[in-house]
Amino acid sequence: MKYENVKNDTFKAIKDILSFIEINISDEAINWSSFDNMKKMESNQQNIDLFKQSTPKINFMRSGKYRDRKDILSNPNIAKINDIFGETLKK
Repeated sequence: MKYENVKNDTFKAIKDILSFIEINISDEAINWSSFDNMKKMESNQQNIDLFKQSTPKINFMRSGKYRDRKDILSNPNIAKINDIFGETLKK
């Protein structure tokens, strides 16, 4: 599964992945876990233990934009990530 496929049609990509690993889940659950809904829950610090335990000033759900890491991470941090995970990221 390519990131671009997930980004272009997230609902279909998730359905395809779940079908491949033989997990049946409702369409409502997939829609509930949309980026916009997750971002909203995080801002309200509700419903998910991860968000309840996080620091409100640090957003786990960032912008949701493709390649936004270039706006968030410093060049040395990007280089370090590429050094450690570069081969995996190329796959």
